[in-house]
Amino acid sequence: MKKPKITISFGRIGPYQHARVNSLLPHFEVTYLESNGDDKSHHWKNAGAGARYQKITLFKDDSYLQTVPPAVIKKKVFDTLDIFKPDLLAITGWYEKVALSMLLWGIEHNVPRIMMTESNEMDFQRKGIKEFVKRRILKCCHSGVAGGKLSKQYFEKLDFKYNPLGIYYDVVDNSHFQKGSALARKFAARFRKSLGLPENYFFTSCRFIQKKNLKTLLLSYADYAQKVKKPWSLVLAGDGPLKSEMVALIKELGLNDLVKMPGYIQYNQLPIYYGLAKVFILPSTTEQWGLVVNEAMAAGLPVLVSKKCGCAPDLAKNGVNGFQFDPYDRKKLSDLMIRISVQKAKLNVMGKQSQRIVSEWSPENFGKSIKKAGDYAFKTNHLDFNYLDKILIKLLIYCPNFIYRSSE
Repeated sequence: MKKPKITISFGRIGPYQHARVNSLLPHFEVTYLESNGDDKSHHWKNAGAGARYQKITLFKDDSYLQTVPPAVIKKKVFDTLDIFKPDLLAITGWYEKVALSMLLWGIEHNVPRIMMTESNEMDFQRKGIKEFVKRRILKCCHSGVAGGKLSKQYFEKLDFKYNPLGIYYDVVDNSHFQKGSALARKFAARFRKSLGLPENYFFTSCRFIQKKNLKTLLLSYADYAQKVKKPWSLVLAGDGPLKSEMVALIKELGLNDLVKMPGYIQYNQLPIYYGLAKVFILPSTTEQWGLVVNEAMAAGLPVLVSKKCGCAPDLAKNGVNGFQFDPYDRKKLSDLMIRISVQKAKLNVMGKQSQRIVSEWSPENFGKSIKKAGDYAFKTNHLDFNYLDKILIKLLIYCPNFIYRSSE
């Protein structure tokens, strides 16, 4: 039996997206619609190398958002979909012009649509007009796949009733991190020497931006370091606009000998840093999910995760594989660092629990969720949307500021 054709888009292809798209291949003939081939926020190299799916890149880099007229973006999406004639569309998000153009093409050609999202009610301040727009967009979709518990609840709050909602949108290639971290531990002395890594360290990997809450992390770590005789180091990997501010704070706190900043780490080297670490920390004040937590858990690490991360209810089990904490509570995080660093005998047990928990959040299960959502979409003939919703989507493509101005 011939596989149905699906066109899917998450924006630019990266390691996370690549793993998800590959998981669809047992179920579909896949075309990936990449909005842009490069951007300023991520430094991925060869993320889609060895792809067994067809990838179409619409624009060279993310500058198209400022330089390419919306009509041209829409036409390029429509022309591409006219060529491939997919049987099913998988769309992510509420605002991107490429995704909205895909949605509009699907409506006009009567092609079933799956909405994928990791949004949850607490990740941003919710305002009436935006929530109304999301409800209308969802009326135009046949089925959906959510990130986890919180995003599923948000879907349902937006009155999305057409599908027993799937989850597992937020997955990584678990085997990449499990195998790579095991190799790093096997040759630990060699890797520590070549990378200049300490014997014991907390690990954080993220963009250096405000919501990652790195200032609180450093202040909590400074409190921790003052209270223990032999503090673990802190390895803070990543880059971003707040880097110079972080460097200055590290110096001000007298932590230059304890905090290491290796910069942005490419995907193939990440498992080494996870594998040689003791505990992973994600202190964000808001996070739709937090895929770095999946990575750390797949690598067998205990995790300390902010309650404001969308992944926390699904992945961070208090006392089992780590702990959740209030990202605004500096003392709580410091106390958890002390608590977990003195429980060395339990770290391996907690790390194994991390691998057990995250094994459910696999690319294979993402593929199965999309397959299930697609099967449902093919059977759903009636949607509760009207011609006004088409007009709304066109307005979102051509003049989103006009729609949202009243809510700002």
